[in-house]
Amino acid sequence: MIRNNNILIIMIMMCSMDIIRIYSMSSFNRFIQCPYSESSCRDNINCGSSAMGKRAGYFCSSWPFYSGGFAECCDENSEFYTCTHSVYKEDTNEVFCDFWYMTQEKNRNELNLCDCKVNNGKYCISWICATISNYDFEDKNGTNAQLLNKLLLANQIEIFGVHSCGYFGDTDIKQYCYKYDDFKSCYCIPTDNDNDDYCKNWICHKYLNNAKNDLSIDEDYNNPNYQNYWNETNNNNDNNLANNNKNISESAIHMLELSTKISHEQYRCIDSYSNTDELGPSSGFVDKTECTQSRGNLNTVGMDKFSVMECSSDSWNYDTSTFTDELPINSNITMDDLINTFTLKWHCRESGMNYRNNKQFTNFYLSTLIWSFLIGFILLFLIFCYMRYKYITLSSFFCVQGWFFFIFGSIAAVHGGFTSFFIYFLLQFIILIYIAYQKWKNKGKQPYGSIQQRYDFDPIEESVSIQQQ
Repeated sequence: MIRNNNILIIMIMMCSMDIIRIYSMSSFNRFIQCPYSESSCRDNINCGSSAMGKRAGYFCSSWPFYSGGFAECCDENSEFYTCTHSVYKEDTNEVFCDFWYMTQEKNRNELNLCDCKVNNGKYCISWICATISNYDFEDKNGTNAQLLNKLLLANQIEIFGVHSCGYFGDTDIKQYCYKYDDFKSCYCIPTDNDNDDYCKNWICHKYLNNAKNDLSIDEDYNNPNYQNYWNETNNNNDNNLANNNKNISESAIHMLELSTKISHEQYRCIDSYSNTDELGPSSGFVDKTECTQSRGNLNTVGMDKFSVMECSSDSWNYDTSTFTDELPINSNITMDDLINTFTLKWHCRESGMNYRNNKQFTNFYLSTLIWSFLIGFILLFLIFCYMRYKYITLSSFFCVQGWFFFIFGSIAAVHGGFTSFFIYFLLQFIILIYIAYQKWKNKGKQPYGSIQQRYDFDPIEESVSIQQQ
């Protein structure tokens, strides 16, 4: 029942995301800001710049049509995943990766170590990726081996400082946190079909660890009480973090409280591969069923940004070096049978934009005040008065008003959107009506009542006296 309710809630949230964003805005905000059309470009990286702009709130098909700004598309990034440890389960005859690392093209000095904490014998149910900042990939100082020894536990396939910190929402799937740095916590969405051989949908939450600067790996690495306060021993399935385990230290209990959620990521598998139809009950081959292509929808909370992602399998495992566990003695499977049974490398392409926020003072309010009111109305009206004082014709002022309309109207639109431009147009229209009124009032008269000079000449009387000699 818990799983079914959780799936229903997730579906409702995904379908109504657009409606929630629209109606969460006030009437005035809807008047100046385009709604964020989440359905325009949810998880398709090839959706196009126009759909990106609609989702980011730059453009919309109804009022206000344009929210200002430059819809620059897009912020690109690539992520690369490599599996370093894999597991074969005899009871399910399945193989899956349980430890991998991720690097990205954008942050070249950041390493993410990912550890599968819970599995069902077929795929990971809950996992965590710990962020290692300022990692020296070229190992110029020769300290990488020492650093990894501190970050990883003795088996080298579990991350030091990871602990259980509650559950994912209403599910019974445990969530895990990382003590020393930023981290990403993920889980596979449960389905009604328990026979699924691969994870079809999953969600990741990325956290910024606000307390990481106050914690030191060196202080706790050799602490004999480490297992006492990081391991969870309570099995009463209580979702309250404070009651989960009395042995967890105070810092562990409040880890999520000290961490800021900065992204919500949703992924779905769009293509998969399976060889189960080719296998018999006792074929001696390993089942190879997993997702080979997926799409993701990422919302970054702190930066008010969204991005879409598409991932694909780059290569299957070409050797058995990632299998460190010995195979069962009575098994028909050999190490050679484990070759090409799971994806060794993944490549993900990410493309995103920042959401447009026309509600900020520097956008709509300031642009309307400066360009629409001070420039488009007051300054233009002063120019009109000055031109009348200099006895310049109204036709010349129309030319000035036209230049103002195109130049400063465009600036108002870019800064404050179509609404700011509309206010600018109304203020200029007031002056235009006043000029039209003046032209109608002085119809047939000389411009601005110019003086008409009149000259009267009196006839010159000439008296001619003829003197007769």
